[in-house]
Amino acid sequence: MDKEAMDNYQSLLDKKFRMTPATCNVLLETLFKHDKHKEANDLWETMIDNHTPPSFIGINSESYNVMVNQCFKEGKFHEAIEVFHRQPRKNVQMDVGCFNNIVGKLCENGMLAEAEKLFEEMETKSVLPDVYTYTYLVDSCFKEGRVDDTIQYFYKMADGREHGPKFNIGFFNRMFEGLTEAARMDDALKVYGRMPDKEIKPNTTTFEILVNALCKEGDLDRARDLVIDMARGGVTPPPEFRESVIDIFKNAGRQEEIEKAFEEKPVLLPPQPRPEYRPRDSPQGLPGFASNQTRGSYMPHQGQPTYGSQPFHPGLGGSQVMQPRGMPPKTQQPVFRSPQVDKSEFGGRPLQHGLGAPDPRQPGVVSMTQPPDGSVLHKRHSVVMVHLGHQSMLLAPLSHHRDSLVLLKHHHHHHLVLALRAVRSTVMQ
Repeated sequence: MDKEAMDNYQSLLDKKFRMTPATCNVLLETLFKHDKHKEANDLWETMIDNHTPPSFIGINSESYNVMVNQCFKEGKFHEAIEVFHRQPRKNVQMDVGCFNNIVGKLCENGMLAEAEKLFEEMETKSVLPDVYTYTYLVDSCFKEGRVDDTIQYFYKMADGREHGPKFNIGFFNRMFEGLTEAARMDDALKVYGRMPDKEIKPNTTTFEILVNALCKEGDLDRARDLVIDMARGGVTPPPEFRESVIDIFKNAGRQEEIEKAFEEKPVLLPPQPRPEYRPRDSPQGLPGFASNQTRGSYMPHQGQPTYGSQPFHPGLGGSQVMQPRGMPPKTQQPVFRSPQVDKSEFGGRPLQHGLGAPDPRQPGVVSMTQPPDGSVLHKRHSVVMVHLGHQSMLLAPLSHHRDSLVLLKHHHHHHLVLALRAVRSTVMQ
């Protein structure tokens, strides 16, 4: 049977029958599996020769994976790198999966330096690393004791691009495991503070790693804070974990305190705007470490809600316009409903809330960042703009003309956009 199969295969080659990469890849694996190394290598050479796009595609990124995997199986690590870099006359575009395959195998075999060279090569070839690329590198750096480098990789991934790689919980937990084992508790908690920013919810493993490490260091206050986060986030602790933590607090005379923390009720977490966290002032060029507490970094809640119970910051459709001191409170209508008219205290003129139809006489839109509270931003033609708080700004029309105001808040850039539609276009230039 084996001889018959090889005869049929050879007849295809003799007829110069060109096969697609999908077919060739299966043949490569089959030939290697049956120790037909010469035939497999000959097929590989044929695939490279036949690759003449756009007329014919003879090889793809999966073909490289098959050849690289075989080299590693045979212990030919440097040959695997050579195979990976070998290109036909017209290059094959490598994807992130192809890079991850060889980077992961190099890391598994203690060749981190070579893996890092390929990581740098990805950028030159416009291939964006993903969370698995970074996980391979971070894991190997921890194993080699290069803790500072893992931190650099973390922030390169977290802050390097506007639309960087999507995180997963496995990557965060690997960071926590490595940092706590290296006694870098403060750094681990800073990484923990970035989880809401990356829209990743801590799981049981997260809290077990961090709480156990804090208890081991005797830092029971921060351990308690994380237990509160755990309970409020709706994460159920394993019975053995709960019992061990309670025993530690019991020995410290704080059993009732930790039991109360475990009994905190889950808090529904509304959607949160991404915090613009950008660490500063770090030693040895590491971003965000040993700096003062910043947005997104871990800070004991001190009676305030933490991860599982952050306060709701209303956006469009639910915001309330802050009133000046001494004014009676007034409910603002949701902006995307039918316009509702209510009486304003400013000059007795009505203010119309809501987004109505565009007015052709609208003179334009003014956009500005937020100044100190209470400052007068603009006063012209009996129109006064006053900053009232970090989420609202008031435009007070004092003239006798029918003016209307729309307040919008841009979530990501924290700007306020003021649009004034006036009967007299000269009210605002």
